[in-house]
Amino acid sequence: MEHSVSYRSLLRTGDFRWLWIGQVISSLGNNFTYLALSVLAYRVTGTALSVGVMLAANALPFLLVRPLAGVLVDRWDRQRIMIVSDLARALLIATLPSLVRLHFGWAYVVAFLSSAVAQFFNPALLSVIPELVDKGALMSANALYRSSQKLTEVIGFALAGWMAATLTLSLVFYLDALTFVISAACLTMIAVSSPIPADPLTARNVYRNLLEGLRFIRREAVLVANLAVASVAPIPLGTIAALLLVFAVQALHSDARGYGMLESAMGLGIVAGSLVLSRLGAHHTPGKLLGAGLTGMGGIILVLARLNRLEPALGLVFLFGVLNVVPDLVPLWMVQRYTPSELRGRVLGVWGLVIQGAFLIGMTAGSALADAVGVRYAFAGAGMCLVAVGLIVRSLKAFQHA
Repeated sequence: MEHSVSYRSLLRTGDFRWLWIGQVISSLGNNFTYLALSVLAYRVTGTALSVGVMLAANALPFLLVRPLAGVLVDRWDRQRIMIVSDLARALLIATLPSLVRLHFGWAYVVAFLSSAVAQFFNPALLSVIPELVDKGALMSANALYRSSQKLTEVIGFALAGWMAATLTLSLVFYLDALTFVISAACLTMIAVSSPIPADPLTARNVYRNLLEGLRFIRREAVLVANLAVASVAPIPLGTIAALLLVFAVQALHSDARGYGMLESAMGLGIVAGSLVLSRLGAHHTPGKLLGAGLTGMGGIILVLARLNRLEPALGLVFLFGVLNVVPDLVPLWMVQRYTPSELRGRVLGVWGLVIQGAFLIGMTAGSALADAVGVRYAFAGAGMCLVAVGLIVRSLKAFQHA
């Protein structure tokens, strides 16, 4: 697939190092705001519905904005998009304490707008990474980025919880705004070229550019197979994510603390898996890696569905997190590797939209299934789906020589 590159070597690359430093800092701040907004919603309204609406305000822009953002990422300077996105989010978060004093509804508006801006930043970032490292180092670069992001999530949520309990929420928001400013400063240190079309930006051209991205996917067997997997595999994963709390309480006879331990175990597993994936990628094809990862995850869930104690479940969830890196990073690597720079934003936008849509379907359908037949059966069904998808992936010719 590609040769293994040490993370120390990657961080010696000045442009990638500055990108990585900025993202570690801003990811930490993101977790502050994510938790603080939910705490704020519950404190002000006292209802669980308000927390759900806040989460929806964060999630909706992915479906509404990402396709358009993917087109514009291919038409504008990507470095400038990232810097402006960071500064815009810093401004939004910094004004939040003042706005909510006027009316709490502004919190939903800021959450939506901040998430909408992020839909431009993320595909620009993922499009830029292949320009900053050698082709053979791409999997290692993605793995380092992902492991760092997940580690800051584990640390950030714990730190944000302490900060929300001991400091004013306004200070939490100001600290997050500062992390975005630092990230923007780091991004000014990199040098990356972006393909900018000569044709003017019009609604017709935006639509045409989006179709060009879809046509390119159709012409590449690897990307067609990749998109097919992206439309199916996230469904059982969405079910597992939505039901983990319910499973902890009903099947493992635990509580919210046990659920938090399960989430932490999964996060640590993802960090560990990210650190070893690049070495495995040097010796195995994407089909073998992806098939083995999905099949292994399904097998773990089938065993987990039969447990009734928290302690052994923590070990299995950790292993699930280790394997979860494979369907997260291998398809991303394939999109980056087989899509030319001038089309990368659009293809990443379509790919991300399909994944998010399938994940939301899994969350909704899985929750309904658990209410109908019980959480253990819903978990077992998700496990069987993952095993089936993994076996199919191993047989797909498009993945065998990618």
